Amino acid sequence: MKTVMKTKWALLGLWFLGCGFAMHMVGNAMWVAAPWMALLLMLRFVRDTPAKIGLPLGAAGWALAHYAGWQGVLPLGGWMQWALPAAVGAMAFMPFAIDRLLGGYVPQGTRWLVLPLGWVVTEAAIRLLGFGTWGALAYSQHGQLALLQGMAVLGLAWPALVIGAFASIANGLWEQPRRTLGLAVAYGLVLAITVIAGLARLHPSEPQDQGVRIAGVVVDNREAFRATWGPLNNGRVLDADALEQVRPTAKALFANLMEHTRSAVAQGAGIVVWSEGNALVPAMDEAQLLSQARQLAREERVWLFIAMAVMEPGLNKAKNTVVVIDDRGTVVDRYLKSHPTPSEASVKGDGLMRIIETPHGRIALAICYDFDYPELIAQAGRAGADVLLDPSWDSPGMTPLHSHMAVARSIETGAALFRPVNDGLSIATDGKGRTVSSLSVTYGQSVVWTVQMPMKRQWAVYPWVEPFVGAVAAGMMAALLACGMLLAPRRRASV
Repeated sequence: MKTVMKTKWALLGLWFLGCGFAMHMVGNAMWVAAPWMALLLMLRFVRDTPAKIGLPLGAAGWALAHYAGWQGVLPLGGWMQWALPAAVGAMAFMPFAIDRLLGGYVPQGTRWLVLPLGWVVTEAAIRLLGFGTWGALAYSQHGQLALLQGMAVLGLAWPALVIGAFASIANGLWEQPRRTLGLAVAYGLVLAITVIAGLARLHPSEPQDQGVRIAGVVVDNREAFRATWGPLNNGRVLDADALEQVRPTAKALFANLMEHTRSAVAQGAGIVVWSEGNALVPAMDEAQLLSQARQLAREERVWLFIAMAVMEPGLNKAKNTVVVIDDRGTVVDRYLKSHPTPSEASVKGDGLMRIIETPHGRIALAICYDFDYPELIAQAGRAGADVLLDPSWDSPGMTPLHSHMAVARSIETGAALFRPVNDGLSIATDGKGRTVSSLSVTYGQSVVWTVQMPMKRQWAVYPWVEPFVGAVAAGMMAALLACGMLLAPRRRASV
């Protein structure tokens, strides 16, 4: 009989593990329901299996799920293409381990809080370790705007709390339906109220503001890239001779960008933004080329956000930067990318988001991967930015996921988002995350994408609470454990 029961539970555990693994993989593919089921099934597996078996097997499965789900998504090479996803996956398993090992020590009736709080703490820890927000539960819910409006208050922690609580409470219904029924009803009511509040926030009760016409410019820069930034990203150093040979190509590329910029102005654009690193500029030509851009801005009375990668001979990193030129032809600011990707040969910036005062409104600026870091973009919310500019360069594998990740920053800050992308999904949204316009751009394609952008800022408190969300979640979990151990000390029946 014991052998039969062990076999039964072993098969059931493998089923839970397999389902959790499959659901998590689908979740990375952006199926909305997948993470809800993945968390529930993995939680069931971890709780129904001896810790010495379930924890290492579950961690390995979660890491493997991340590895499989991220293949072709992140532009990584060598050992990084498997080590980075697997490492993040293993860390993302921590909420289950916390629930299994410590959940029995919290006061009775509060264990359902352990998984959601653990998830918030874990996602915050992953960000602190420099992995950005890849794999955050919120991104799988990108189409559920009514639910995601809570991010204006709690950021990525809101979906993590909602989905984590669902898994815990659904598991409680599975284990002890009578004891958990009241909690499940309360959870359902709270979820329904927040979704209704989100729908009300999304309702266009106020007239849409006319805003300003913004254009994104992307041109084919493949030839210049192969001779400049490409070798740097492959670990090589550009010598003076190699850079001298590519100067005519780089100047022709800049001229092409200028021509497309004039076309954007002819279409009524008051602001023109080039996609990330679209201009590839030898350092000795930077002043001359920027002089041409300043003249264009002065003549056309347009604000320019010139995104370019500047290369110097003898250096192994480029300056991935955006130069801001006002409509009088004055360079008013420069921004250097604060968070280069792990495989990007770029000089790291100062971590301060740029806030530009313009006649059209207050504009905040960062570049591509920077938008994976809510703590950086929250600076724009605290500064009262009306629109976020996010010149980017993606890849087919991360499309449309990376654009949806950037949209989350728009909801968190209440600012509209304009994201022109080379080799990905260009997207523009209002401050509630609603899409105003989008355009798919493949590498090597040249486009001028113009959008009438709303400039009405939406309310959001998250930028001010962002520094404290992870710490508060950790404090709440510590308080639960302390209360459980002090008021009702006991040891778990089996660990």
